This record gives sequence, C-alpha cells and structure tokens, in this order.
Amino acid sequence: QKTLHAIQITNISNQKRITALTKLLWLEGIKLIYRKDPLLNQEYPEWLNNFINDIQKPQNICRKVSELSELTYFSNRHLTRLFPKYTGKTLNEFLLVARMNYAAMLLRTTQQSVLQISEAVGYDSLGHFIRIFKEHFKTTPKQYRMTFHCQEEEF
Repeated sequence: QKTLHAIQITNISNQKRITALTKLLWLEGIKLIYRKDPLLNQEYPEWLNNFINDIQKPQNICRKVSELSELTYFSNRHLTRLFPKYTGKTLNEFLLVARMNYAAMLLRTTQQSVLQISEAVGYDSLGHFIRIFKEHFKTTPKQYRMTFHCQEEEF
C-alpha cells in the first residue's frame, strides 16, 4: 500500500505511472500465488505464524512433536495445549498435513526415491509412510508421482 501511494503521488508521466502500477500489481499477484500459505492465518498471534513457518522448513519438518517446542518460548506441554486453541487441530494433526504436503511436493519436483522422501519427512518406516500418504491423498506415493508426471507429458 505504501508503494502504491508513492506511485500515485510522484511526479512522473502517466506512461511511467501505468508501467510502475502494472509491475506492482504483477508482483503482488506473484506474492499471493506463491506466498499464500493456507496454514497461516492473520488472526493467529505473530509467534504462531512464525512457528508454523518454522515447522514447515525442511530441517524441521522431520522433527518429533516433542522437539518442536524448541522453536518457541513455550514448553512442549504448554505448546501442545495452546496450539489447538488457535488452529482447531492438534500439533500432531497439523504436522502430519505439513509432512504430507511436503512429501507430495518432493514427489512432484524431485527424483528422490519414496524411501528417501519418507525419511526426509520424518518416517522411520516406509510402510507406515505409504499408508499415511495413501490415507491423506487417496493414492500411493508412486501412483501420485506417476499421475503428476503423466500430466506433464501431455503438455
């Protein structure tokens, strides 16, 4: 909004103003497409949005729930009680969704094996990972990857 106001009040030609506004709108659109995270919420306190961002990072997504409180100023017990009050989900439920979304992204964008991906998202058992993935996406990781790559080849 500050940038928009600055463009409106600057003494530049209409063509330059239109070009600047077009670029601004394009950048804002890109931000909305790529930065819009359905897991974040403007009504959450800042610490919670920061925590949600942190637990979705590759280095944290594989951590155990009991270790995630290290990313906040809360004890594990307090965090696991406080988290559902804001999100409506337990920290375990939330982490499962984040892990499955990250695993799906890895299946779409890398050639890592399903075993490597299961380890990357914190599963010790490949069978358990496949079962959870199938419950979440209604397909196995291998089928998910094949479906995605087949769709790409059609274009």
